[in-house]
Amino acid sequence: MTEEMKDAHSEGWRRLLWIWLVCGYAEGNIKDESDAGVQDTICIEWCRTQAHVARWGEEVELLFEEQWVICYLDWHVVWWAAKTDTRVVDDLGLAERLKVYAKRQASICHGLKQ
Repeated sequence: MTEEMKDAHSEGWRRLLWIWLVCGYAEGNIKDESDAGVQDTICIEWCRTQAHVARWGEEVELLFEEQWVICYLDWHVVWWAAKTDTRVVDDLGLAERLKVYAKRQASICHGLKQ
């Protein structure tokens, strides 16, 4: 152990978890804290854990975003369905085309939601 490591503030000494013992680093086999194998294993495990945390954090964000999109599409289906009879026009052909357009938009939003 270097002088810098001795003077540095740390959490203190802890007993190794079982996972490190399985890897062949039993307490009796470790001569000092600078054992490169232990340090490499700890670094690798830390990196893996950080990657898992980041991935799950992203999954949670995506889940909330998907929920919001589904709610928006539900609202939009109802909004377009309400538009089918709201516009009053003298031309019956135009009125029919507007209804068909609104129903088609509601159908598209419903399909996107599925």
